[in-house]
Amino acid sequence: MRSTIATLAMAGALMALPALAADSRLDDANAHLVKAAALLNAAANASDAPAVGWHRQRAIRLIEQAEAEIARAKQAADAPPPGKPGLHTIPRTNTGTLPRLR
Repeated sequence: MRSTIATLAMAGALMALPALAADSRLDDANAHLVKAAALLNAAANASDAPAVGWHRQRAIRLIEQAEAEIARAKQAADAPPPGKPGLHTIPRTNTGTLPRLR
């Protein structure tokens, strides 16, 4: 169980790395989701009714979906505005065809 918590914590830390210009509150929200998933995993109890375990697993899946949406929001926040070149665009200097090599 500790390895699961460690894995979730590591995944959350790695997801927070690529943040460039995105709002830091997105990172905070993601950190809270990672903690929530870890707490849900830690709350697993063998004496729970099957329905309780099912709902816990469903909650964890929804948290994972929310983490993915936060990652998409951060990516969208870091993308350049439409029609303006960004950091990742390279202008083409040769608009013609390349010469054939024989």
